Amino acid sequence: MRRLERRSARRQTDQENRPRAGRGRGFPGPRLGAASPRAALVADLRTTNGKPFVVLVLASWLAVGSLGCGEEAAEPTPSSGVTPPAHGARHPRLSDWGLFRDAPRQLPRDGVVPFEPIAPLFSDYTHKRRWLYLPPGEELGYSDEGAWELPVGSILIKTFSYPQDLRRPVSPEVDSAEERLMETRLLHRSSAEQWTAHTYVWDEAGQQTENKLAGATLPASFIDSSGEERQVDYGVPNLNACQTCHGALDVLTPLGLTARQLVSPIDYGAGPEDQLEHLEALGWLDRAPSAARERLVDPFAPGDLHQRARSYFDANCASCHREAGFAAGSGVWLDVASMHPESGDPTRWGVCKQPTAASGATCGLTYDIVPGHPEASILICRTASSEREVRMPPLATTVAHAEGVAMLSDWIRALPPASCTPD
Repeated sequence: MRRLERRSARRQTDQENRPRAGRGRGFPGPRLGAASPRAALVADLRTTNGKPFVVLVLASWLAVGSLGCGEEAAEPTPSSGVTPPAHGARHPRLSDWGLFRDAPRQLPRDGVVPFEPIAPLFSDYTHKRRWLYLPPGEELGYSDEGAWELPVGSILIKTFSYPQDLRRPVSPEVDSAEERLMETRLLHRSSAEQWTAHTYVWDEAGQQTENKLAGATLPASFIDSSGEERQVDYGVPNLNACQTCHGALDVLTPLGLTARQLVSPIDYGAGPEDQLEHLEALGWLDRAPSAARERLVDPFAPGDLHQRARSYFDANCASCHREAGFAAGSGVWLDVASMHPESGDPTRWGVCKQPTAASGATCGLTYDIVPGHPEASILICRTASSEREVRMPPLATTVAHAEGVAMLSDWIRALPPASCTPD
């Protein structure tokens, strides 16, 4: 009898140590909780008859039955709160951070606060959700004009997705039948000297993620605002691409989290509320915003064309096209200060300026911007192009932003006349 008990115990141990079906690298299969009645039933069967085949079939049937045929198990969420990895380490899954109470539905944990820039970056027609996390008791260094200083432990979160049909409104909560999650990017202030970028790619079911360092290309489709079906090869950037836009990780500048981008209301659950006022009420700002702070405008809402173009450039171009940016050598500076309607020099932002660093991608044209003539302006040719060596911006896009090109063309037509002649 004792030999039979020992033999049964060994069989049970072997079964428990054997890898479970469905656990591919980075995409864990369904788990049966230790306290689950179904898990107890499986454990009892292992103990009483020790038939591995029966146990395996029954366990698989129970797992599939608990999920629905063909469905993926959602990633579990840690119960211990927001949990960044140790310095220099990486979490294999987005859910390991504890930023969401339900990651597939994009429902953040308490203390993870949403924000929405007025003029967002165009990224191949993806929809984006953004959040900010500050460690308890910390404040950010607020500025009316420049970038904010975020404390150690801060996390910026951005998820990219494709709604099935861009003509329909997007719900704050993700419905996988109506929207496909593509990737979630995190910027973590891991130390006083360094930011760390983390990218998580979603599986096609929108249930599981995998940490990616080298980037990826994901085929996707959607119906655009005109009702046309579009196919795209969505590009997930690698770490080097992150640094091109945001700067080196030791001097990284978060984009979009500026006062001029957040002087607008969003709904936090109790009706619209100004974003800066909400952050101040949370005690997250180290000083009160001034009443004279500048505000960007929606590039696609009615209004002054120069302000609309200036706002669009701030989101889509100025991270590189500024005095200290990656494209400073081009001599075309598109930041809000350089494009100020009263103090800015039009030549500085391309009017009647011959390119100095276009690497031949001039479309056979002579000037960056020719007032009144978008068809003769290199800026329009490059923003309308989908060719890798010509298109602008060179990152985050593979297709032209038709609405952006149309708005910028209207802006160039409305610029004061100028006679562009070769130097």
